[in-house]
Amino acid sequence: MITWSERALSIYFEVKKWLDKEDYEKLLTIADYLGRTNRVAKFVINFNKIHKSNLEYEDVISILEDIGIALNEKILEKIKERILEKRTVRLIWDQNRVLLQTHIYLGEKFNKIRDFVTYDRRLRKIYVKPIYFFELKKKLNELGLRVIDETGLSDSLKLPFNIKLNVTLRDYQKEALNTWLNKGAKGVIALPTGAGKTIIAIAAMAKLSERTLIVSYTKEQMFQWQDMIVKFTDVKKEYIGLYYGEKKRLSPITISTYQTAYRHIDVLTKYFSFLIID
Repeated sequence: MITWSERALSIYFEVKKWLDKEDYEKLLTIADYLGRTNRVAKFVINFNKIHKSNLEYEDVISILEDIGIALNEKILEKIKERILEKRTVRLIWDQNRVLLQTHIYLGEKFNKIRDFVTYDRRLRKIYVKPIYFFELKKKLNELGLRVIDETGLSDSLKLPFNIKLNVTLRDYQKEALNTWLNKGAKGVIALPTGAGKTIIAIAAMAKLSERTLIVSYTKEQMFQWQDMIVKFTDVKKEYIGLYYGEKKRLSPITISTYQTAYRHIDVLTKYFSFLIID
């Protein structure tokens, strides 16, 4: 007999036949022994054991069926639900930060993702380092965890048009751009003042063809970026949005200031897959 306790959120079962050592040890990989009454052995399924042993739903059902436990649809559904619950983590917004929400003990798995997150000891919360968001998702899946992403973030949001560059890059600019691309299109390009870093960034934007958010230090620099994009590409001015003060227009290419972008990061983040910081 097998039963589900709604109050205890537990699944109990009884085994009337004699269990040999092999069957008994197999059962203990998924359950705890509660004792014996009138020649009936009583067990409760231990989902923590199942999780730590990386056993799948099919493994658990196979063990129970081999022992001769009759399973109805409700019990099967509850077992599947509890196993998934023990392997589920959520990525959600917590104000302007992404929180890794988990109700399970990650144990050794945490060491595998330590570089991608920060742990807030005061709040006892795990926050994702923004630059590693997509790498973290991939790693969590590799660790056998079910990831529910509620952030709405996408690693690729293509522009609705292609960008044609109207300028020829100098050799050192090409070298800088290619090195950056070979590093996964991430990182800092550091060159002396007047070396044309803005042109390299515009070339990168043309190369990737991703919806782009450009963040500048001042409002004047924001207008300079708009003029440079129009000058050195075939992008029309109406495709470039300025997001600052009272004037906040989102476009496939949007330019903002540090102050405005920081205050509205929860709005801006979802619309762009390429970020340029000046």
